[in-house]
Amino acid sequence: SPASLGWRPTDMPRKRPGPLACGQCDFTTNVEGKLRLHQRCHAAGRRTFRCSLCRTAFTTKATLMRHMRMHTGERPFRCHFCSKAFVDGGHLTRHLRTHTGERPFGCPLCEATFKRKDHVTVHLRTHSVQLASI
Repeated sequence: SPASLGWRPTDMPRKRPGPLACGQCDFTTNVEGKLRLHQRCHAAGRRTFRCSLCRTAFTTKATLMRHMRMHTGERPFRCHFCSKAFVDGGHLTRHLRTHTGERPFGCPLCEATFKRKDHVTVHLRTHSVQLASI
């Protein structure tokens, strides 16, 4: 049972009804953590890193550098299987799973495994439907 696995109904990811907006600028996102990270750039005395081309502000230099690759077209992370290139190393890691078949993310309620963590979140909703009918 879900309870025997240490799972609680409160562990179920909840879908937001709409985009979350920053109260100080026009930034929006569907991810609460991204909004909190963004809002750090508005904190008093917080150093920001601003794109010289589009004026977008970032809280870390690394994030700005990754953003700059969008403007320059630089894609330094290349797949050794098919030569597809990516702006971000995390995107390459995710892509490599299409070649290796690796499925590192498992459902805590059944044996299902997935290539992406967000696919587990979507899958967990099937269990909420099953649990609601019990």
